[in-house]
Amino acid sequence: MFLKKILKIFIDGYGFKKSVEQSIPIDFNENPLPLYTYPAIEYLRSLDFKNKKIFEFGSGNSTLFWLNKEAKVTSVENNHHWFDKLKIKTKNNKNHKFIFAQKEQYINSILDK
Repeated sequence: MFLKKILKIFIDGYGFKKSVEQSIPIDFNENPLPLYTYPAIEYLRSLDFKNKKIFEFGSGNSTLFWLNKEAKVTSVENNHHWFDKLKIKTKNNKNHKFIFAQKEQYINSILDK
């Protein structure tokens, strides 16, 4: 019985079932989640990231998660198709700087200010 309760929390409470069904990391309310562990996400949700700076190699639901936390996000992406897809989702968001780069430019983008 205890194991069933734990599984129910994991599958339904955290949104794992919806993530599997939609093939994208989301919570129970279909809010974007980064590909982190659920305990890490819970911890990060408890913190205030308003106006904090986040840099990420790669972009996706983690970008949307951080923007929902009102962080200032810089994302560097090396996949043009994915770049175009996410650019539509973050369009007009003043807190998002989006860089398309490949090879050494991708690696060194964190050094750009």
